[in-house]
Amino acid sequence: MGVFSLILPMIILVIVVSILVLFYQTLYRALTRVSPENRKMRPAAVLLNLIPVFGLFWMFVTVIRISDSLKMEFIKRDMTLPDIRPAFVTGMVYSSADVLFSVFEQFRRIDNGLSLKIIGFILGLVCFVMLIMYWIRIADYSGKLAPSTMGVV
Repeated sequence: MGVFSLILPMIILVIVVSILVLFYQTLYRALTRVSPENRKMRPAAVLLNLIPVFGLFWMFVTVIRISDSLKMEFIKRDMTLPDIRPAFVTGMVYSSADVLFSVFEQFRRIDNGLSLKIIGFILGLVCFVMLIMYWIRIADYSGKLAPSTMGVV
């Protein structure tokens, strides 16, 4: 094995972990902008998603609780809600795609044929796109809850 074949997976791992840390930081920040009485989970509980395997299933809980927290906060502040449950559908599709991709990758280890590689690539791409879409939705809602800096000198 060449040095490149050893370094490349490590580089990919560092990139993936960096993206996930930034993603979870956005979820954390969104929850900190929700008043404590409207939070359905503590912001630090978002970090439980970093636990391998457990995080796959905890993400469903995170999506539900962040959505409910945002909804309650928007109602409390008398702000218009574009969705009945903010970012809920996007988050659930992302979480489901993540579980499917992870399970599929375990089966792919048994038989690594070309068709399975293509399906794995497509599932991975769907998962990544849904993560980005959910991330954008949460960042948007979080931004709407951020303290206003207009007029501050």
